[in-house]
Amino acid sequence: MIDANIENFFREVRNKNELQSKLNEAYRKTLTLDFNPLNFVKWNENKVSEIIAFLLDPQASHEQGDLYLRMFVEYFELSFRYTDISKVRVTLEENTDESRRVDIVISYDNFKRVIGIENKIYPWTRDQDFQVADYIKHLKTYCKTDDYHLIYLAPQGKILSKDSAGEDYEEMLTDGKLKQINYEEHIIDLVHRFAMHTDNDRVRSFIRDFELKLRENFIGINMMEQNDVVKYIKESEENIRTAFTVARDLVAVKELLRADFYKQMHEIAAELNVLFVEEHNHFVLPNFSKLYAKFNFESGGLIYGLVKTPEFNAEHPDKKYIPEIARHLKIQFNTSHWWPLWKFLYEKIEINDTMWLDIRSGKLKSTVKHFLQDVLSLPLDLTKDL
Repeated sequence: MIDANIENFFREVRNKNELQSKLNEAYRKTLTLDFNPLNFVKWNENKVSEIIAFLLDPQASHEQGDLYLRMFVEYFELSFRYTDISKVRVTLEENTDESRRVDIVISYDNFKRVIGIENKIYPWTRDQDFQVADYIKHLKTYCKTDDYHLIYLAPQGKILSKDSAGEDYEEMLTDGKLKQINYEEHIIDLVHRFAMHTDNDRVRSFIRDFELKLRENFIGINMMEQNDVVKYIKESEENIRTAFTVARDLVAVKELLRADFYKQMHEIAAELNVLFVEEHNHFVLPNFSKLYAKFNFESGGLIYGLVKTPEFNAEHPDKKYIPEIARHLKIQFNTSHWWPLWKFLYEKIEINDTMWLDIRSGKLKSTVKHFLQDVLSLPLDLTKDL
């Protein structure tokens, strides 16, 4: 039986949400609540790493010198001492000896001191075996002193394990060589401080847009102080406790709905007499030998389309355009090196409820099934070489 406090809490939150929606609509034109220049940028791990590296680079065009780097080092209590900012180097995607790449590397005076940052922006992104351990080995090998740190940056719910960091990772966490930080508690707060201490108006505006984008993706726009729901939650200890209870349970709800999604995919495969490979989220179709139909949790959302088999991609790593199929399906698709046809079905799924509701109602299952039926019924002359 549901606790009466939780039932009353939900009723009050619904009322506050409805009121907030009406206020937002009334003032939308003057407040431009949904406008952010960063919405025009493809939001992925590489782009977020690029922005963080830009801010931490004393030689970057923000012209704030080492302001952000100093704040970063002090905030996380790093032993990264330097006296000449001209000898600080910030690089992206630095190769290791194991053919992996560290997302961001900050080095001083030809690797006398170094900080590596491994950046994950999605809680479901899996680490490779000994991935972080390899990054630490790389920094330790090239660092000319013992002043190195590997920072593992991820959403709050993503936990670093020994499978990635190695057996002695807890010891490294204790001595500070390895640090695990998250966006919700640390980076958003630090970026907010960056903006407060920035002298240039244009740069300050950019950093604030970056902060809002991070809040939107990791916390949700309801974090804003003027939101009536936030004010209601802060009114009492009981409301705060209930909100935390609901937040913890929401994680479990998403996991159950994600399990429902996979169950529905297997049901579709049985109904259409095709094979669904859950490990890779793709359907093996009889009318394609070089492509799969795929639905994948990627770039903060759910995308779908046709993806190359590994063998086909090895033979043809360049982009493969198939406009005839796109026209036949009557969908405006995008193209990448792996995906000849792809399109977002849902975006920002960690803070938006649409996909989760569509899983529960069966609408997403119906969408997937109709797409597969359309692909299976493509004319033979469009699929015979694919």
